[in-house]
This record gives sequence, structure tokens and C-alpha cells, in this order.
Amino acid sequence: MLATTKHREYAINHFLAVSLLLFYYFFFDHLGLFPNVLFTLKALIVVDSIFGVLFFFNVFGKKLDLFYAISAMIEASVWMIYPLSDNLSAHSLMCYMGGVIILCLHLQLTKVRYVYIYFITILAAVLYIGDLRVGTMVLGHVLIACFLTIEIIRFKTASERISKENEVLRAKLHNKNYFSHHLFNPLTIIKGMLIQEGIPREKARESIKNCLDRMNNVMSQYDYSEEHIVSRNRIEWTEKKKFESMTSSVGISILIISILYATNFTFKTLSDGFHYNVIPSILIIILSGLFYFFIDIEKSQKKVLSKLVYFLVLYQILMGVEFYYTSRDNIALGVFLAGLIFSQSISFIDKKKVTILISLSAFAISFVIKDFYYTIMFVAFILYYAKVVIGSKMISQKFEEEIALNERMRAVYDEYRTKADQIIPTFNELDKELRHYLENMDDSNDLEKYVIHDRIEELILKVRED
Repeated sequence: MLATTKHREYAINHFLAVSLLLFYYFFFDHLGLFPNVLFTLKALIVVDSIFGVLFFFNVFGKKLDLFYAISAMIEASVWMIYPLSDNLSAHSLMCYMGGVIILCLHLQLTKVRYVYIYFITILAAVLYIGDLRVGTMVLGHVLIACFLTIEIIRFKTASERISKENEVLRAKLHNKNYFSHHLFNPLTIIKGMLIQEGIPREKARESIKNCLDRMNNVMSQYDYSEEHIVSRNRIEWTEKKKFESMTSSVGISILIISILYATNFTFKTLSDGFHYNVIPSILIIILSGLFYFFIDIEKSQKKVLSKLVYFLVLYQILMGVEFYYTSRDNIALGVFLAGLIFSQSISFIDKKKVTILISLSAFAISFVIKDFYYTIMFVAFILYYAKVVIGSKMISQKFEEEIALNERMRAVYDEYRTKADQIIPTFNELDKELRHYLENMDDSNDLEKYVIHDRIEELILKVRED
């Protein structure tokens, strides 16, 4: 995820996709499996190769994000060919759902508006497919992916903003003896100019003026404490808003997944009647509701995250049981994959090891499919998605690191601000006296020099204070 330049990062993503697609194309072609997927794979290989080359050579210039989003929308459209040509088979719907969800999270590297456009593209696609149940499941899971993608983009934007703020602070704090270095030396020079005899007046005037300008440049970097309190509280506000935004997106995602399983449960009950094998679906809906209300009422981020991994593991187990007992229709496999991908998506808000644990859990649970060829494709989506989600975690982690660095730097900056508040009044008096002295140097007397000398000594003592 951390590339030196954006266009190369986009190119690498496309070339990785080409490698995976080539492997599956030759594998399925050699074994004569899923013949209808071969055309889709070839088309995707061509599309990804073309865009990979174009991004590698930076053909799109400043419009990189736009064309990266366009490439994702084209790929999503190509994936649609497979279910249409294979009569909405289980394998084709699994591939389509997995493909469009993963492509959505890839848009985390672009801008929020492209996520909205992508959702509209998928909406048009499922309307064209024309199956209500398929459309509901695809759109529901893509909507979840859109919410989480937007959340990641927000993290990234906030991280970049705070990073720039940190650069400004770093520039101000480049020397830990900031005041000693930038105020003590000029004050010493001015004092020397005042007490030494035989220095030409113009040279003394120019030297004192330069030292004053240098000190004013230092002092101008510090505002008054009241304003700084507001600035410091903004970091706490940023952390609070980040948590509220994160929990809101996760809560909405869980609400959507529970609605999807309720819809799926309704379809099955209407077609097959009520049977004991729908119990896992009911438990998934109940679990979703409980965790949704827990997130809604719990204000502690630490408590939410501490319960998240248990919720997601139990969620995956229930989805595995649900698939095991109700895998008779063609959409069950796609819903199962999308459900496990959902659990991986949610885990991005916690530590990286939680995402890895959830991905390994999904990997193990996927073997309830009991079909080798379906399973390897299924697992490929899970592993590839794990890579994407871990990359997402790196973005949110970058945000957390920038926040932590900002707090450390502001703590140091606070010390300088406190010291500046003590020094500024004395410095302002000295500045006024020195400028008056420079304007009337020819008529000045020893008394004025002594007053200025005492003011400098007072300021030097304050600068040296711990």
C-alpha cells in the first residue's frame, strides 16, 4: 500500500490482479472447469494489463484518481458478463459479488465522489441483471463496502491534514533549545553592541536591527494562550469525531447485513416454508441487532474494540452453519462469501492482528463448501481481500500515528508556548525601547543604554529559566 508514487501503486495493483487472473485462467482451462468464466477472465486480464501499463507510465497525469475509479467500474462491468452468460450459477454469482465488493474497497485510494459513482454503476448493473433477490444481496453488500471505503478515505484525508500540521510544528521545534538558540544569541549580540565602545554607529544600528527582526520572527510564531487552548482541544475533538464516524459506519454496516439476512430468510421461508435450517439466519439477525445496539449505546472505543473480535468470529461461525444447512440455491455461495468479506471489512477498525485472525477464521470456515474447485476460488477472494483490508488498516494506523505524534509535539510546543507567554511582555517592552533607541541613536545617553541593558538581562534570565 505504501508506494513511492501514486501511479506506480495503481499500476502494481493492476499487475497483481493480472497475475491472479492468469493463474485461474490456465488452471480452469487446463481442467475444463467453469468454461463460461474463461471469457470474463480473458477480458479482465486485457483490461487490467492495459490500465497497469498506462498507470505505470503515468499517462493520466493529474487525473490518476479519476481513471483508477474508471478502471474499477470497467472491471465491475466485465465481471457482470459471467453471471449473465452462466444463467446466474452459484460460481458466477460468487465471483461477481466478490469482485464488485473488492473493487469498491480499492477506491479507498481515490476520492469519496468516485465511491458514489461506483455504487450507481453497480445499481445499474443489478437492474440489468433483473433478479430481485440477487440485486438485493449484491447492492446491500456493495453499500456496506461503500460506507467503509468512505470511512477509510476520511481517515486518509484527516491523516494528511494532521501530517501537514505536524510538519509546521516540526519546523518550529527543530531545536529543543529553541529560545536559547534564537533569542539568547541575539540578546547577547545587542548587549555587546550597547556596551562596547568604538563600534561604528551604522554597523551597531544594522546589527541591532537584524537581531530585533530575528527575535520578532521567533516571537511571531506564538499566539496567546487562550487561542492555544482552543487549538489543543481540536485534537481531542478530532479523536472524538473519528470514533463517532467509525462507530456510525460500522453500526450502519451491521444494520444493513442484518436486513440482508432478514430478506434472505424471507425469500427462503416463502419458497420452502419454515424449517429448522433457518435458525442460523435468525441467530445472525439477533446477533447483529445486539451488537448494533451495543455500538449505539457504548461510548468507549476500547470497549467496542474489545468485543469486536468475539462478535466477528461468532458471526463467521453462524454464517458457516447457515451455508452448510441451506446451500441448495445458487445465491447461497455468493452470500456466504460476501458475509465473510463483511467480517473482514469490519475488522479494519481494530488491530492488524485481528484482521489476520478474522481472515484465517474465514479461511477455515470456508471448507464447509465441500467442493475443492469452488473452495480454492472462494479462498482466493478471502486472501486477496485480506491483503486489501490490511492495506486499509495501514491507512487508519497512519492516522493514529499522526494523532499520537501530534499530541507529543504539541506537549513540547505547550512548554514553549508557556515560556513565550512569560517572555512576550518583556520582549515587547524591549522591542519598543530598542527601536526608539535606534531612531534617536545620535542623541542617546548612557542612562537609556543602562535601562535597555537591564531589560536585556531581565529577558535573558527569563529565557534561561526552565
